[in-house]
Amino acid sequence: MNNDPNHARVYPMKNYWQYINRILGFWSWFCELVSIFASFCLSFIAPIAPWERKIIPAFRKMMTGVPRSYLRVSETGLEYRNWPFFELRCKWEDIQCLKKSRWLGDVLYLQRAEAFGFLEFSMKLSPPQIHLSSLIGWQDGGLEDDLQHYVPQLFRKSS
Repeated sequence: MNNDPNHARVYPMKNYWQYINRILGFWSWFCELVSIFASFCLSFIAPIAPWERKIIPAFRKMMTGVPRSYLRVSETGLEYRNWPFFELRCKWEDIQCLKKSRWLGDVLYLQRAEAFGFLEFSMKLSPPQIHLSSLIGWQDGGLEDDLQHYVPQLFRKSS
């Protein structure tokens, strides 16, 4: 492992998952933006909910940068971008557990995370999570080796 503190490895999402995310993500954002427009048009009937005020800034944040989905692993922690849905950042001590499932794939659950996008206003619904099975490098061993290096207790508990 490189001792450079700025050294980070990037594990991109598999191509077919990126295409699925783009289609579903744009549809989801479209529906949310239409609901805001409808709220403005019907504002005399129902006031705009506080979470609806966060949608436009969250959409703007997610559309900046390159349209890619990836997991960046560095010595400071993880950065997971599931474009165009959300982006998560967390430190190594914020990782709760790793669950392996035949049906849903391998999932990394987080205790806390800095999030924006859809998760910015829905973090209370479920704990933040990273689906590792959709990433290039998880089955090949590179990502698993990095996680074992930074968070070895994950693999001791699940064994």
